Amino acid sequence: MPCSTCSTAAIAVRFAFDRLVIECTGMADPGPIIQTFFSHEILCERYLLDGVIALVDAVHADQQMNQFTIAQSQVGYADRILLTKTDVAGSSEALCERLARINARAPIYAVTHGDIDLSQLFNTGGFMLEERVVSAKPRFHFIADQQNDVSSIVVELDCPVDISEVSRVMENLLLSFAEQLMRYKGMLWIDGEPNRLLFQGVQRLYSADWGPPLGRRPAAQHAGVYRH
Repeated sequence: MPCSTCSTAAIAVRFAFDRLVIECTGMADPGPIIQTFFSHEILCERYLLDGVIALVDAVHADQQMNQFTIAQSQVGYADRILLTKTDVAGSSEALCERLARINARAPIYAVTHGDIDLSQLFNTGGFMLEERVVSAKPRFHFIADQQNDVSSIVVELDCPVDISEVSRVMENLLLSFAEQLMRYKGMLWIDGEPNRLLFQGVQRLYSADWGPPLGRRPAAQHAGVYRH
């Protein structure tokens, strides 16, 4: 269903779909659509937002991402990245590395002539509170990416954190950088608590809940995608 944010909400409220797939226009920002499904009272009751899928043209992606920051943003919001035209572009190793710098959370699937296992596209759990945060190797740095305006960061700690400090940090981040925080997801080891704290959010909207008990080797992990 290719449509604007407002018409998408109106149609989704009016009709009862088993599954709703929304196709954005080529240069659309997925952020407002995601926020609509979080903030719209009826949509929150009727739909569970599953995930964002980004199609990346292996032939033209570098040029488009160099020219349009919104193209990088689309990759940053994604829970799955489908790399098309790899049969024409040849080696895509450098492009995949660039995509991973933008978004460390999302797996990348090469697609030839639309051939892909559809199970990879549905039930992604991209907006579910869960223990699996990111499969990429954790890293912690704030070195600006000279190639991209959008980057991801993964932080892993092997010590508990104070929940009041977590609240303070989140408040400061949202106050100063909410529009630049595209997606973030975390699993925190809270001092004095037997269970993990799971959270995820998009810009100013986020949710949190207690997850399963801590394991033998507890850890805190946070993954985020942000615009410089």
